Formats: sequence, structure tokens, C-alpha cells
Amino acid sequence: MSTVKYGATKDNILGMKVVLADGREIKLGGRTLKQAFGYNLTQLFVGSEGTLGIITEITVKLLPIPLGTPTMGIAFFDDMTKLAEGVAAIRISGVYPTMLEALDSATISALDTYEGTHYSENSGAMLIFKIDSSTPETVKVLNDLLAKYQAKDVQVTTDATEQAALEKLRRDMLPAIFAGQNHIMEDMAMPLSKLAPMMDYISEVGTKLNLKIYVAGHAGDGNVHPTIVWPKEVTETPQAVVEALQPMFHKTLELGGTISGEHAVGMLKNQWNNEELGEDVDQIQHQIKALFDPMGILNPKRKIN
Repeated sequence: MSTVKYGATKDNILGMKVVLADGREIKLGGRTLKQAFGYNLTQLFVGSEGTLGIITEITVKLLPIPLGTPTMGIAFFDDMTKLAEGVAAIRISGVYPTMLEALDSATISALDTYEGTHYSENSGAMLIFKIDSSTPETVKVLNDLLAKYQAKDVQVTTDATEQAALEKLRRDMLPAIFAGQNHIMEDMAMPLSKLAPMMDYISEVGTKLNLKIYVAGHAGDGNVHPTIVWPKEVTETPQAVVEALQPMFHKTLELGGTISGEHAVGMLKNQWNNEELGEDVDQIQHQIKALFDPMGILNPKRKIN
């Protein structure tokens, strides 16, 4: 949830040891924060899903806990589109929040049922925000922006117990949604300027196909997780669910986004490589795979098809 400030896994890996398909062990990167020799093979292996080699050791970047008073809070908006517009403004304000998490009305209602809370009485979308080293100035800028984008029922706290409860609320999101239902959760990410149009589009797809779609995600980095659910007793994935995923993927790519922000590719999405990456880049991906794994023994049929 703190990716918005501190980056994803790839941004915090400095080096690694890897065993290749032919048995050689190689060392990539190192312990320095800068390194310019050769191609950046460390990042090539990050996220390769075991298709290029077996990673046996990693060197990670550690950051000190920042000084200052952590400030956390929630705010409510009429809908996810308004929330996305507010988040985009916060991101370029210089506040540098640690967390900007979004939950739509359906997700809030599910959490109310799961937690015994009453947040769904407030509005159509909830933003959970945190600044890990706040000052009066940053809190004022944040409050001013929330007011500008018509946020309601803004609640801010510096109390550690109350902050822990808000973090737990976000962590319990998936158990609350998944409880008693079949589900498919997706993982699109897009430029922040396109997050609001995507929220609108997901809502349109759900209405058109008469589907229950919960929408939540890491709004601060444009990563959205629409989750489509259907009754537990229906064992086969409904056709409407399949029909919903295709246009959402196409719309994501049309808006300059990716259909896998953080959940990897595996076997479920590898057939989309050509459409997302383009034919030339897709071909290069296969050439890289062939170089590192000429016999095709490393996690075959995953990542690239």
C-alpha cells in the first residue's frame, strides 16, 4: 500500500544471485545504489516469474523509518470518478503521501458487513490516505485539496491505534469481498490522468452486463482492482464475466495502461503479450527466453506464451 511513495518490488532490489538453466550461478547488481556496467539484468530477472533462471538470493534496499508524526485519515466522495480526480491532484501537490487507497460503495458495504462498521452511510467512495512524516503545512495542503474536490466527512488522526484500525480495514477488503462468492479480481494500472475515465468505464461495463463489480485499489499509483463476483453455487464462470474482461482490458490498453500492474502474468494473461507489448517487443521477449532457457525447462508456458 506504500508503493505510491516507496515504489514497487522492482524499485527496491539492488542485486541477486541466479542459477541458470545450464547450472551456472551468476551474480547480478550488487550493494551499491548506483551501478552502470553492462545491461541491467537485475531488473530483467525481477518479475520474470521463474522463466529465465532460479533466483537464490536477493539484495534489497532498506529505508529508515522517517522522522515526524504519521498522519492518516479517510475521506468520502460521491463516486470513484471524483475520488480519482482528487487523487491525481494530491499526487502532484508535493505532499508525497505514503498511501492513497480507494474503495467504491460496494466494497465499503462489504466491509461494513464484515467489520460491523457503518462507513457506507457516508457516500459512494472512500479514500484512505496516509502521510508518514507530516507537517502542519502538508496536512493543510491535503485538506485544502480534499475540500476542492468535494470530499465529505474527512477524518484525520495521528493516533496510532486509530491508524492501525484504518490499515486493517483496507487489508480486510479482499476477505470481505470474497466471502461466500466466486470471484475474479483483475489488476489494471494506468496513468493517473486516465484513472477517472477508467472508473467510469468499469461502471458502464457492470451496468451493461448486469454484473456485480467491486472496485478498489491503489489509487495513488493508478492501480485498480475490479473484482467481478457471482453466486457460489454457480460452478462455471458465467459468460457475462468473460465478456466483461475483454473490453476492460482493451480499454486499459487504449488509455495507455497495462492489464497486469502487480499480479504478474502467469498462464492467464500471456496470450495478451502481443497486444500489450507489440509484435516486435513480443518477439524480443521470446528471443530472450530462448537465450536463457534454450530447452524450455524453466517454468514453461508462463509469462510469455
